[in-house]
Amino acid sequence: MNIPLEHKSLFYKAGTTMVLAVGSVYTPWETTKIIGSTILTGVGYGIANELISSWGCSKHFDKDHISNPSYLRNRPIQGLHSSLNVVASGMFDYWHVSSVVGVILAIASRAPLSVFKEKIQATQIIPYLVMGSAVITLVIQISNQILKKYSKAACNIQHGASYGILATGSMLLTAAILTTRIGLKLIK
Repeated sequence: MNIPLEHKSLFYKAGTTMVLAVGSVYTPWETTKIIGSTILTGVGYGIANELISSWGCSKHFDKDHISNPSYLRNRPIQGLHSSLNVVASGMFDYWHVSSVVGVILAIASRAPLSVFKEKIQATQIIPYLVMGSAVITLVIQISNQILKKYSKAACNIQHGASYGILATGSMLLTAAILTTRIGLKLIK
């Protein structure tokens, strides 16, 4: 496996984050589970989006460029099958965003403030993360297919929109968590 020098640092950071995220799911600490689950879900979302996009958008992943050395510098892992590069690219693009979102969700869910007596568990959040990621992926990909009929910039718009919708969905989930915690306090 040949990783270009400009991608090595990112490869090690993203890889370390993924290993820690997998390990965090097995810890007894809910805050750590929330952060790890969010990272894993976000990276899964990124990989799914990159994989679907690679079928029709991303030129440096298509099979015509595999053997052409002039395109290798754009590939996260040189000389390997394009699907592995899609996985690496999805991991590179989304691990840091998912990490920040995970910390925000963990604070919103577990912060011991006087306004929020009840705390939200990781198992209560994970289904919403997974369902939200699936819905966002469908919306982005269907929108991209429709937009491709009218614009050559559809693929560029799709990549930016996937970040924007991920951020918007995360803010909505954070608001729902805070609202739930306030509601639970008012009920008791």
